[in-house]
Amino acid sequence: YQGDLFGAFDNSGGMLYRSRIHYGTSPSKKFVMAPTLRSHKSSPTSDSERRRDQNAPVWRNPHTVERKRRFAVSLSTLAAKPEKRRSIIKEGAIAVLLKLSAMRDRQTMASCSQAFYNLALEPELRKDIIRAGAVPTLIALMMSPLRKIKIDCALTLCNLAACPGMEAHLVQDGLVPALVSLSSVTVQLMHIAIMALLNLSCVDKPYQK
Repeated sequence: YQGDLFGAFDNSGGMLYRSRIHYGTSPSKKFVMAPTLRSHKSSPTSDSERRRDQNAPVWRNPHTVERKRRFAVSLSTLAAKPEKRRSIIKEGAIAVLLKLSAMRDRQTMASCSQAFYNLALEPELRKDIIRAGAVPTLIALMMSPLRKIKIDCALTLCNLAACPGMEAHLVQDGLVPALVSLSSVTVQLMHIAIMALLNLSCVDKPYQK
């Protein structure tokens, strides 16, 4: 995965785009771009979100929930550091994030979605994330009513869709209908969904039924 990183004045909210084509290759290869935002660290939830979390049902021991929240925040913080991403992947961070993402706790879900987003910023880690089975989990997280979780997951999936040779895996995991449903939520999410769909269409051979 190589390409040019550039910025242009537009209404994309400060997004950076990375080309998936290689100069000098076949001109039939489409010019497809995947949105990438700057790495961000964990941020405290708003008062309204915190009140919603307090009103949400607690399915587990409160001490267990709090401990897992701290664990998720720690992984998210480590994933925000480029020099730590490869090492935490080797230590099994993806499997842990998949388990934590299944919790019915919005704070934990937000930390997990942010961690996945930061990990997917590294092109060489995207295959590992896809092969670990993270796509269905990211799609489920993307259905969260919280806007930040939706955006983090949508951007993560868009960047995963920019991984050459893994497009069919994403399609089999149900990404296309998830992106179609996402496109009707907000203009920003529609833009991300279109970029992800363009990435999925950037293949050498047609998809087979």
